[in-house]
Amino acid sequence: MLKLADIQKRLLHFGLVALALCVLPVAVALAGPAEDGFAQMRALHDAEKPQELVDQFKDVDLSTWPEAARAFHLRGHAYLQLKDAANAERDLEAAVERSPKNGYFWHSLAETYRRFLKDDARALNAYNKAFEMVRADNGGQKPYGWMPINATLEAATILLHQTKYAEALKVMERYDDSDAERLGVYWGRRMLRMYGHIYAAMGREEECLAKFHAALELEKK
Repeated sequence: MLKLADIQKRLLHFGLVALALCVLPVAVALAGPAEDGFAQMRALHDAEKPQELVDQFKDVDLSTWPEAARAFHLRGHAYLQLKDAANAERDLEAAVERSPKNGYFWHSLAETYRRFLKDDARALNAYNKAFEMVRADNGGQKPYGWMPINATLEAATILLHQTKYAEALKVMERYDDSDAERLGVYWGRRMLRMYGHIYAAMGREEECLAKFHAALELEKK
């Protein structure tokens, strides 16, 4: 027989967040505190209720939980959504410390460094870590999800603003024109335009125009 906590997890898996929240109080009463807490955090995260998540778990010691790394990430991500940089940094660094091969944890930490702490040096390192970890999970093959391409674009943007054009170009060479359609219109277009901006900064006008033209052609498909 399925436990209520297991039922909740299945509801979350199928996107039935409202139903998951309905069975939550009963599940909490029957399961262990750490297991309940994590399930509740997941439900609040999936329901896009970061303030409620923080209000309920801000004083909880997550370090003893079996799912400590993921719990720290959920709370850190909630703080990130609420633009509470100091607490987001604390929790997301705790998540990365416990699970250093999780690319998504590195990406959330990079966003905190870049968007709110304005620390481009640490953000650049974290974005590159995010990409590397996802590529490693993909058996060393080029990953095509939203996160690795976003990490690539953000890293290249930092280097472009630092006038490190050759380094920015090297980062972007993780992807090329042949990847544009596989990335989809939105990400493929952004990838091509980033190449265009870098080539423009380098004075490589012909290559710049070719990339922007390719981006326009992609939008027509």
